[in-house]
Amino acid sequence: MAAQLETIAEERSRLTTLGMLPPLAIAAFRRGELKGDAELRWHEEFEAQMTELAPASAAPSPVPGGFPDPLRPDLPGPGKARAAAPERRG
Repeated sequence: MAAQLETIAEERSRLTTLGMLPPLAIAAFRRGELKGDAELRWHEEFEAQMTELAPASAAPSPVPGGFPDPLRPDLPGPGKARAAAPERRG
């Protein structure tokens, strides 16, 4: 991603020097560069945090059977058995 950002900046600079970009296009290029830079910094920060948390995330769940998934009520949570599949007739 860093190389892509560098390429965008070089292209903006080249086209600006040639007088091919109006001010709005220059601003749009620059906005893309800033967004890409922020995204790259976020990924670097997130990776550092995940590295710090890795040993803690490897610990077993404090709840026997794990935590229930609120988005998947069909899956069993702690102390629940998986629901039997409906019988197919056919």
